[in-house]
Parts: sequence; C-alpha cells; structure tokens
Amino acid sequence: MTTVSHQLEILLNQLNFRDRGRIKYDVQTLLGHVKTLVPKIGTLIQNNGTSHRVLDLEGTVPIIYSGTQYNIPVEVYVTEQYPSAPPQIYVRPTANMVIKANHPHVDTQGLVYLPYLHNWNPSTSTLKDLVSVMCGVFGNHPPLFSKVNSSSSNSSSAHAQFATAKARVVQGTPIPTPYPHNSSPPSSYSSSTSGYGNYHSRAAPVQGVVTSMHIPDHLKEQNKDKLVQEVTNKFQEEILMMQTRIKGDIEQELKVQKELNNSLDTANKKLVELRAMKDKCSMEISGLKSKEKSLDGWISSREKEAVRNEENLDSRLVPYDELSVQLVGLQSEFLAIDDALYYLERALVSQNNRSVDLDIFLRATRELARRQFLCKSHIRKIQGHIGAHFR
Repeated sequence: MTTVSHQLEILLNQLNFRDRGRIKYDVQTLLGHVKTLVPKIGTLIQNNGTSHRVLDLEGTVPIIYSGTQYNIPVEVYVTEQYPSAPPQIYVRPTANMVIKANHPHVDTQGLVYLPYLHNWNPSTSTLKDLVSVMCGVFGNHPPLFSKVNSSSSNSSSAHAQFATAKARVVQGTPIPTPYPHNSSPPSSYSSSTSGYGNYHSRAAPVQGVVTSMHIPDHLKEQNKDKLVQEVTNKFQEEILMMQTRIKGDIEQELKVQKELNNSLDTANKKLVELRAMKDKCSMEISGLKSKEKSLDGWISSREKEAVRNEENLDSRLVPYDELSVQLVGLQSEFLAIDDALYYLERALVSQNNRSVDLDIFLRATRELARRQFLCKSHIRKIQGHIGAHFR
C-alpha cells in the first residue's frame, strides 16, 4: 500500500485537483478494497475536440453472476473537479467480448450510467461506494458477453447456436444479444445528467460482429418468466440503490449524533463545575458579609468612643521646659511668617489689588524675611542645645 500511495502522490503532483486531500483519501480507500485497479494519468477528449488530463484508474472489478465470479475490465476517470463533479466510468471489453445491446446502465461506447452517479453528492458520495454499487448492478445485469459467430439461418444451425449459448449460461457466461450502432445513453437517464455525453474516451471500446440468434417457438413461452426475472432484477437494483443511499444518510446521522453526544457530555461536565463554583462563591460571599457586618460594628463603636473622648489636641501638647516653650513659639512664628509671605504675594498679583503696591510689598517682604531668618537661627540653636543635652 505504501508503494501505491507513493505512486498516487507522484501522479497527483502532475494534476491540479481542487480538493487534493479528498481525492487522495478516496482513491487510496478504493484501491485498498479493489486491488486490481491501477492509477495512471489518462486523457478525456471532449466532443469539441479539447482534451483534459485526468486520473485514470484502469483494471478490473469483480462481479458475481450465477454464483460465479467474473472480472469486468473498466476505466474510472477522475477529473480535477472531483468531488464536485462525479467520475466517469467506461467498460472496456477485451477482443473476445462485446457490450450488451440496450443495457440499462451501459451505452454502446461503454460509458456507465448509474443512479448513484445521477444522484452524486459531493459531501457523501465516494469512489468506493460507487464501485460497490456498480459491481452489484453488473451482477444482476452483466454488461459484457462473449462473441458468437452464426454460420447459417437454417433450423439446425439455430438449434446449435442455442445449445452453445445455453452451455455458456451453465458455465456462467452471459448470453450475447445484438445491439445498435449508436452511443446514446439508456432511456432511463437524461442526456444532461451529471455532464455525461460531453466527453468520450480517448480510445473507443472494442466492438465485435454479433449476429441475431433464432429462438425456437417452444421457447417463447419462457418470455413470461424472463419478464418476471427482469422486473425482479430491476426491483433488486432499485432496492440496492436505496439501501446505499439510506446507508450513507444513516452514517451521516450517526456521525452527527456522536458529535452531539460528545458535546452534551462536555456541557454536563462544565455545568457540574459551574455549580460547584457557584456553591463555593456563595459560601465566600456569606463569609464576607459576616466580616463586613463585624467591621461595621467595630467602626460604629470606635466612632462613638471618639465622640465621648473628644478633646482639644492643643491641650494635649504641653512643653516640659522653658527651651521647649521657646522652640514651639519660634516654630509657630516661622510658619506664620511663611503664610504671611504667601498671602502678601497673592495680594500683589491679584487683579483686585488696591492697597498693596510694589514698594509696600518689598518693604514688608524684607522685614518678614529678616524675622523668619532670626527665627530659623534661634530654632537651630535650641535644637543643637537640646540635642547636646540628650547626648
């Protein structure tokens, strides 16, 4: 599988797929189930003559017909628009085979028409499911038959041909029937379905010469059973298509249900965590309210006590000796002079000043500054004396 994956990677590097990851996954899945298909670079030629390089899966697919397995040669063309556009499949008969005429799912050029392709969904449809559906349909309606050569039209020759055909049925080979030489799709499909009819393969399928087989009159009574069998096969085919579609829908719904269940589990876990956090926060809020109540009571008691014990702070500040009394006086005078200088300057620069002129301001400032200097000198002397006393 590693070699196939490496080969597929090399091929994809030569093409320009819009969704490279999807095409790589789908092709690898298909090749893992049908190992008789080989990827390569192919060419599709449009009706107007233009050609397109595509990914070509060439090989055989197995079908079960009358209890025996047969390998049908096919080519699966995957365009660069995949998965938006469905792939195109051609049946490729060998030299001793011919495509069945009026086949409900294969035209005379080998192009395959299937309800799965007709109802192609880019999101849910895959190459693996497409090939599985095609193998089931071909098991009910084989698209290829062995070539039969008729020598004469007399009764003995017709009986000989019928015996030969009957022997082929016993051996598991479908009976060949004549077919018209046109390439129109089966009547059950529209010519515009999914872009079919716009392309032909770069190599036409091998066509052989098949003559009509005369069926004796006594065998015509079997037409009723044959029609019943055809109707039965048609119903089986429709049921298979419906089963495949319903299977895809169920898988999609199960995937969505799984995602919803995972989301529900995650949401329940988060809900449990949030409830635990809510309980913890409620307990902390209750504790804070209790502490707030205690703090309010303490503040109220302190305020009441302060009112009862309200006193004049000046009465509590008492100098203990003469130097202290002198120091308090000098400090008070120093601060008072500071305030006087401030308001004197404010009065000078005020717009409503009518009593303080520049001469008065200068004389008062010099006098106050001199007194403040003396206060400062005395304060320093007293502080030095007190400091020396305490040392």
